[in-house]
Amino acid sequence: MRKTLLLFCTLFFCLFFVGCKETTETDITISANPTKMVYYEGETFDQTGMVVKVNLSDGTSREITDFTVDKEVLGANDTTVTVSYGDFNATITITVHAQSGITVTSNPTKLSYNVGDTFDPTGMVVKLNFDDDTSKVITNYTLNKTILAASDDKVTISYGRFSTTIDITVISQTGIEVTTNPTKLTYKVGESFDPTGMVVKLKYSDDSSEVITDYTVDKTVLTADDDKVTITYGNFSATVDITVIVETGISVTVNPTKLVYYEDDSFDPAGMEVKLNYSDDSSVVITDYTIDKTVLTADDDIVTISYGSFTTTINLTIHAATAITIESQPTKLEYIENEHFDTAGMVVKATYDDNTSRVITNYQIDVDVLTPIDREITVSYLGLTKKISINVKTVDGFDVIFTVEELLELIQKDALDGKYRLGADINGENVTWVKPKATLTGTFDGDNHTIKNVTFALPESRRGILFNVVNGGTVMNIRFNNISVTSSSQAAAIITGISNGNTTYENLEFVNCSVISTGNYVGLIFAQNENTAGTINVTNITVKNNCILSAAKYGAGVVGDIKGGSVLNMKNIDFAGTVEASGGQVGVLSGRDRGSTQNYENIRLSATISGANKLGMFGDGTTNSSTITIKNVIVLSLLITATSDTTVDAWKGAGSSVPTLINCYFVQGNVQVNLATKQSDTIASDINGTANGSVAVLETTVNFSFYQNELLFDFENGWEIDGDDIKIIGSSSNQVNEEDALESIQVITNQSKTYYVAGDEFSADGLVVKGIYTSGVEANISSENFTVDFSDFNKDVAGEYTIIVKVGDLQTTYTVLVVEAVDISVYDEFVVKTYLKGQSLSTSGLYVWVVMSDGSERQIDDYQITDNFNSTVAGVYQVTISYKDFADYSYNVTVVETKATVVDNKVEIVVDQDHTGLNGDMVDGKPVFKSMTAMIEYLLACKYDNAVRKIVYVKNGNYVEKLTFPSNLKNISLIGESKNGTILSYYVCSDHLQPNGSPWGTQGSSSVTIKSEGFEAINITFKNTFDYFNETKYANKQGVAVCVEADKVVFDNCAFYGVQDTLYAKWGRQYYVNCYIEGSVDFIFGNNAPALFENCQIHSIYRNSASNNGYITAAKGKHNGNDKGDYGYVFKNCNFTADEAVPSGTVALGRPWEADATVAFISCQMGAHISKVGFTDADGMERYEIMSGNSPLNADFKEYANIGDGALTEAVAGMTMLTPEQAAAYTAANIFASENGQITWSENWDGPAALTALRSLVD
Repeated sequence: MRKTLLLFCTLFFCLFFVGCKETTETDITISANPTKMVYYEGETFDQTGMVVKVNLSDGTSREITDFTVDKEVLGANDTTVTVSYGDFNATITITVHAQSGITVTSNPTKLSYNVGDTFDPTGMVVKLNFDDDTSKVITNYTLNKTILAASDDKVTISYGRFSTTIDITVISQTGIEVTTNPTKLTYKVGESFDPTGMVVKLKYSDDSSEVITDYTVDKTVLTADDDKVTITYGNFSATVDITVIVETGISVTVNPTKLVYYEDDSFDPAGMEVKLNYSDDSSVVITDYTIDKTVLTADDDIVTISYGSFTTTINLTIHAATAITIESQPTKLEYIENEHFDTAGMVVKATYDDNTSRVITNYQIDVDVLTPIDREITVSYLGLTKKISINVKTVDGFDVIFTVEELLELIQKDALDGKYRLGADINGENVTWVKPKATLTGTFDGDNHTIKNVTFALPESRRGILFNVVNGGTVMNIRFNNISVTSSSQAAAIITGISNGNTTYENLEFVNCSVISTGNYVGLIFAQNENTAGTINVTNITVKNNCILSAAKYGAGVVGDIKGGSVLNMKNIDFAGTVEASGGQVGVLSGRDRGSTQNYENIRLSATISGANKLGMFGDGTTNSSTITIKNVIVLSLLITATSDTTVDAWKGAGSSVPTLINCYFVQGNVQVNLATKQSDTIASDINGTANGSVAVLETTVNFSFYQNELLFDFENGWEIDGDDIKIIGSSSNQVNEEDALESIQVITNQSKTYYVAGDEFSADGLVVKGIYTSGVEANISSENFTVDFSDFNKDVAGEYTIIVKVGDLQTTYTVLVVEAVDISVYDEFVVKTYLKGQSLSTSGLYVWVVMSDGSERQIDDYQITDNFNSTVAGVYQVTISYKDFADYSYNVTVVETKATVVDNKVEIVVDQDHTGLNGDMVDGKPVFKSMTAMIEYLLACKYDNAVRKIVYVKNGNYVEKLTFPSNLKNISLIGESKNGTILSYYVCSDHLQPNGSPWGTQGSSSVTIKSEGFEAINITFKNTFDYFNETKYANKQGVAVCVEADKVVFDNCAFYGVQDTLYAKWGRQYYVNCYIEGSVDFIFGNNAPALFENCQIHSIYRNSASNNGYITAAKGKHNGNDKGDYGYVFKNCNFTADEAVPSGTVALGRPWEADATVAFISCQMGAHISKVGFTDADGMERYEIMSGNSPLNADFKEYANIGDGALTEAVAGMTMLTPEQAAAYTAANIFASENGQITWSENWDGPAALTALRSLVD
């Protein structure tokens, strides 16, 4: 085992040493030469084909590639190349042919150059030569020139150490010239130089040239001084001669098409040609001129055209706007506050000084978002304005009144059925108040504002300063301060003359107010109640500070006459004032009681009552059955003074009814009743000692606790504490506290004398001085605490005088006027001036007035009349009126010899205003008169039998006379020469004054009044020429043309002209045939006349309204209260027409003046102006409208078989459609029968026969 191991180890080591013996490299050899052995100088050694081996020590070799060579680029002297590998080297012998030079074998294509050109070697061949006479083309040579100069004649080509040259020619630039001028050589100032067509050449030293385009010019925009343009190229330049023509001006060679404009037009240059003129007399059309006018004004008769510094003008004709009109009102005129004004539907036209007009749209309006104070929208255009009336209601539907003018406009409306609110205090100082026409059926809310300083003499009966009638309406939240109402008629009040229906009056205060009337019935709230079924609620009323009410009879303090069957509820009333009626029957809280139910609660009263008899605090007493309850009353003071003993009870006046007194008190020692023969200092019983249940209390016990706990006044809804006193909630304070300082004083002269006729003594009686305190309280100052200084007053000299009133250091003034007579004015128009022999002279109807220095007139009766009248001798006599030293006034009267003879029960008379003889002269057997009045006076003097037919032939002429055909002058026939030529006219309206100083009134305004039974007229025109649309206080008043209150009256081929109330067909049977009747408002109206209109034209005139152009009929239906006819106004075969300007649907066929109106329209032609809308009592014109609270739903309007754009085929609300059988009954025989419903006559009347007889009188 050991031997074996040893042997193995020996063997291993032997093998190891043998295998590890080293083999070494000994040298290298080139076993194969490179393929390329011959080179040219500069070439790179190429190893291709060469094999290099390394030899080993064991005799072997191996090929290697990681050798290196010592040559890369071969030089001319290289003959060997050494190959190296590590420390071993080997060499290869090579042949290198040396470079011997370079030659240009082909010259460049271009050998001739211009200065500045770049040498171009194109086409040139350069060869490198070797020592073996070989060569090769080279391109990587270098050149000694790039940009060639004039001195260059050779170019040197270099390659390595070799160079060669080529000869070139460089031609030098000698200048430039313009060989062809520009196309354009003549320019205008401001134009740019145009080189178009110009050829510029660069010249060379060899006399050659070339076109260049990269030259520059020294001018772009040319001026007047430019005559050359310089062209520059490098250092060379040349010039071109040009001509620059100068602009000399502009001219309009062709005028615009339009040369006539209207102010505010835009100038239109269409058609105008403007040329720019040059110094060579040439010109060009220009369009980039400017114009100094765009929108033209009235003064722009010249328009200036400008171009640069040049101007010229053209003359225009500008028509100035002279006015704008609203051709069509906006569709919307009623708004709710915060709405935007809407111009839709509005057409505005401008009128120009050439009398043309056109629609404009670029007007301006002054208001966008509307408030209730906005009453008008002003449309403006070029300083011209036109106003549009709008109405803006509050969100809760109230129309708001802000000014006294707006209030006066409101109360002139006929019907107030909406909601109205004061938006400010209304001051009537120095304002001429107007007669209210309105019937209030809606709500009038003062919103706690004050109406003050109103002095108003009522021109008619049954009025207040606000309303004519309140019918079912509400009046609330108003203070009336310093209101003075005077009247000579019936039913005068502060708020309304008449109160009907279920009315409410609440939260009203009257301070320093008076109603003084020489007529009957007065009251603060209303004077009369005519409705037997209504309930009147009067709540929270204050009357204080010298309030006085006075009437001839039926006086009252708060509310007036109460109709039997009515209910009056009065609660929370604080009254302090004076009520008087010389004729008796006075009530403080309410007036005359005709058998009503009256309830009074929570009343405080201080009153002075005087009159003949029947004087009481709660009514005047009644002979009818009344129910009167008086509850919770305190009488602080009472003085009753009567001239008879018939005032039985201070609480209720006289009468059989006994009031029920509950919890009623009076202050002991503060009451006094003085009758003719009886006196009393208590009101616990009547004057005869009959107790009434009232209790006397001491004045010291009347305090807040008493009011609250004993009287049980309502301090939540009616009363409130006022310092040491109480007052109605919301009323002005009565308290002047010690800390209150008197801040100012005010004089109230309503009841004091301020107008004096020379000689009158000064008087301060009735003067009221009111103090205004720092607390805001207003209270009257007693007469012992103020003084009146009238030292400036001179009773004998006309003029204005200042009266000074002082309270302590405060003072104020008022003015009084002293006037004197300066002339006389005599009214003799209605004095009889025509007499028969034997008659006595009469001056009845003569009125004489003195004209005072202030222009006013005062009626007098102490004038003297003298005359030379002789009733025994026919002729003309003079009547003279004399007064003091003033010039006499005279008029003539005529005595006629005899009366005309009756022949065949007829007498014939002629009226001819062109008659040159005396009135009554006989011509062809007929007396002739110059005037209608003289004819009527003559007939009255003749006293013909009623049965005699008086035939009057009236010649053509306009007889401007106010005529009455009286009832004692029957059977008159007026025969006009022609309808259009024979005119009876007059010119007064209802508010104009008669010679006696009273208003004419509606009926009195009639130009012709007919009371004559059997009156007939043919071929006559009747007119009231009062200017209805004037802008005076008389605007929009009634003016009657004819008033008929007579039976058996015929009009044939007559015309009636007026606006409001044209034809007053009041009473009696009347027949109108072939007549023309014109008007706008209620122009056929009356009581209960059975009037047949056949074949008449009923014409509505335009009254400047887009929505309301009036009402044709206004009938009452009754005359005496119980005489309604079955047939009233009947229109048969009539034609209803209108002015062209009247819009469609803006005229109503009628409205009921009273509830029983009876009108029928049968077989009539109705124009589009007639409304076809049934009654809804809404805004907008309806076919039949409401009037004075009388709805057409309760009236009697009938129609049948009418035609035209305004006709209906089916009934609408407010009318009924007759059946053929019913319509057939509308005959003259039935209409004029002796029995017509409740109307009765003594006999039937044959109207058609009377018509035939009338026509037989016409030649």
